[in-house]
Amino acid sequence: MTINDLLSLANNNHQAGRLDDAEKLYRQVLAAQPDHPDALHLLGVIAHQVGRNDMAMELIGRAITLRPTSADYYSNIGLVFVARGDIDQAIAAFQKAIELKPDYPEALFNLANMAGVKGEYNIAINLYQRAAQSRPRFWPGFRNLAKALTKTGQWDRAVAAYQQTLAIQGTEPNGQTMRAELLHELGDALYSAGQIAQAGNSYQEALKLKPESWEVLNNLGNCFCSMRRFAEGIEVYRRSLALRPQSPATLNNVGNALVAIGQTDQAILAYRQGLEIQSDIPDLWGNLGNAFKRKRQMDQAIECYQKVLALSPNSAQALAHMADAMFEKRQYPHAMQCCLQALAADVTCPDAHNVMGNLRMVEGDIDQAIASFQQAMVLRRNDIDSCNNLGSAYYARGDIDKAIECYQSVISQRPDHAMAHWNFGLMLLTRGEYQRAWPEYEWRWQVNEFNLRRNFNQSHWNGQNLDGKRIMLYSEQGLGDVLQFVRYAPLVAARGGKVIVSCQPELHRLLKSMPEISELHDWKQAPMRFDSHCPLMSLPGVFNSTVADIPSQVPYLHADPELIEHWKSRMPEGVRKIGLAWAGRPEHFNDRNRSFPLSTFAPLAGAGGLWFTSLQVGEPGRHERPPGLELTDWTDELKDLADTAALIANLDLVITADTAVAHLAGAMGKPVWILLAFMPDWRWMLHRSDSPWYPTARLFRQPTRGDWQSPMAQIVQALGTP
Repeated sequence: MTINDLLSLANNNHQAGRLDDAEKLYRQVLAAQPDHPDALHLLGVIAHQVGRNDMAMELIGRAITLRPTSADYYSNIGLVFVARGDIDQAIAAFQKAIELKPDYPEALFNLANMAGVKGEYNIAINLYQRAAQSRPRFWPGFRNLAKALTKTGQWDRAVAAYQQTLAIQGTEPNGQTMRAELLHELGDALYSAGQIAQAGNSYQEALKLKPESWEVLNNLGNCFCSMRRFAEGIEVYRRSLALRPQSPATLNNVGNALVAIGQTDQAILAYRQGLEIQSDIPDLWGNLGNAFKRKRQMDQAIECYQKVLALSPNSAQALAHMADAMFEKRQYPHAMQCCLQALAADVTCPDAHNVMGNLRMVEGDIDQAIASFQQAMVLRRNDIDSCNNLGSAYYARGDIDKAIECYQSVISQRPDHAMAHWNFGLMLLTRGEYQRAWPEYEWRWQVNEFNLRRNFNQSHWNGQNLDGKRIMLYSEQGLGDVLQFVRYAPLVAARGGKVIVSCQPELHRLLKSMPEISELHDWKQAPMRFDSHCPLMSLPGVFNSTVADIPSQVPYLHADPELIEHWKSRMPEGVRKIGLAWAGRPEHFNDRNRSFPLSTFAPLAGAGGLWFTSLQVGEPGRHERPPGLELTDWTDELKDLADTAALIANLDLVITADTAVAHLAGAMGKPVWILLAFMPDWRWMLHRSDSPWYPTARLFRQPTRGDWQSPMAQIVQALGTP
């Protein structure tokens, strides 16, 4: 047998994977011809394949010395350098191979791999493309090209490269496992390219070939959740966890999906389970904090954000979330400090700019608030929360049209964004477009931050005839809301219902003056028996009320005659008797704008023929009296709204901020003058001095934000005082 015959036989064994037989034959060649370069080279290749890289280096090096013009030799010694971790030498070898053979696909491919190792992805992309031109059916080259494209964020091109890879690889027999991996990687690229549905399809195809892949299941769950198909996402995450129960990442995803469907308590359990597995994951702590914040448990939220910062001290995201939690606690200086720290850590953090916008709103710097929200939207395209807040800022500035544009933009992107729907409804109500507004206003029940939802087994009443059945009307927000909307109780009774009202106890004695109400219950405890229910604030929508046909007959609330006589005996004679109130419930989200200090009434000091009494209960009632303002204060004797109503019944006029007192006086048909903020609550509408809800009300409005002096001056003039 000749040398060439031996070499050919060795090659055949080598290609067939019979390395021991091939090695023996190469050594026979070298025994006969010790300086045979091909035998040295191929024996060195076998040495590399079995991990004997020092021997491979020596053998292939001798072959190169004997034949320095062989591109194959340089390409294969480059692989040996790679195995030894000598990347620079490997690059030099591959470059030499390409110098000798410019269209050498293997050398181009391997040099591209080295460029990727060094993070030079654009160079790698160019080399992979050259390799593909030389060897267009080499699918690993297209796969690595796709990977390099993902490293540079060229997602659409990466998708095309993966699709080309699959088209070529699909012709190989018995390649199902590899095809599943490629479909997985294609799904990842499609997801990053924003092609979420297509990514989901790719993951599902991968699962047909490899159904036990927990990671593909996890990523498929991400697709479902990105398409807001949260129930399906959670089901797929559960399947993933069945395969790998100890996956903190999947538990984190489960938590996020549960939060999205309002199951915050279950989400907290998922996050905690993930942290029990691995306690040093900042994302899990951060999301747990967000869940607590969603439940209005701000102290627990802050503790979680502190855990994040212990793990990642410069986390702008954690600092921004902590600032937001402190904002919700009304710890504005601390919130500002955290927000500034977040921006110092990363000026491109959109959440920090969003919180800064909220802080600027509190400060009354609306223009800067708008700028902050807009910056957040620049930094995070389609940032719906910042867009929603921007709408609120535009409203605060008096630009309802722009506010509506913001809310509609959010709704167009996220049709189920409850807060945007609710805000849009408020804008329509403020403009008097009641029929369009009521369905939008009902979205308040879906706003998790409001925590209004009450779960009853009985049906929600939508206006149908009640045929003597028991219907519970219930309070959901403040005292003034009950006083305003309880006017609808007679209309409900007229539909054949036995009306039960569930509300704050301090309203019970007063509401007994309405004969249409058969029972009263504490709003925290639903009555034992009723057939249907409806929130009081939903009744205008049920009756499809418009500005023109609001049931505005007053009085519909009456003080107890005995209580009236009690106060009458203490009232002065021969003067105009006026009750004053200046502050609402401090917990109200807009209280900083609607309430004002007692000193605002200072211009009334010394007015002749007028007698003033305080109707202001609570801490604000202890404000220091302005010099010269004589103000009788019997509020310590006011145990509930029935007492307040009896006192008001003896007055000639009530002057008040936008408080429950305003609604009480209006419901009693008493003259009431209401001082309103520049952009008031929706029920007072805009640009009018009367109210369709209360015929005896007269409205005095701020001409600009924070200016209480102007409406007060109008009141002084209207009173005829100097």
